[in-house]
Amino acid sequence: MEDVLDEWETAVQQLQIDPFGSASVRNWKLSEEEIVEIYGTRHIGRDQACRLVGLMDFFCFSEACLIVDMVQYFVDAKLEFDACYIYEDVNNAIQHVHHSGLMHRGILSDPHRYLVKNGQLLQFLRILKEKGKRLFLLTNSPYYFVDGGMQFMLE
Repeated sequence: MEDVLDEWETAVQQLQIDPFGSASVRNWKLSEEEIVEIYGTRHIGRDQACRLVGLMDFFCFSEACLIVDMVQYFVDAKLEFDACYIYEDVNNAIQHVHHSGLMHRGILSDPHRYLVKNGQLLQFLRILKEKGKRLFLLTNSPYYFVDGGMQFMLE
């Protein structure tokens, strides 16, 4: 898990899209002095904030990596591009695979490839049940996907 988070942090650090829509890929963090030199301030104004998109949770990992890869491709090929269109295309592709069910069906067709079993999960759930704990699962995934994943994890 730590490797995944390190990779994500590296990917996010590499992608820099400024408030004017320019993008670059870099392998280092900006210092506070560089931020002030480039943007004039460390603070984001309301007019700039309305155009920003937050990619800050684990579910955005694939999106951040794809955006970085696309920007890197255009940079390496010395092709002009608009960072806004890259973001929109990647976001639309991710939304399509998620909402169409392609992602869910793909994961369930080969769960060993995508899901990591935790040998202690079933034991943990049994302990909670024995102690009279009531559990619920809050998710935005369809039942068939959660059921299939839980059957795989607890078989």
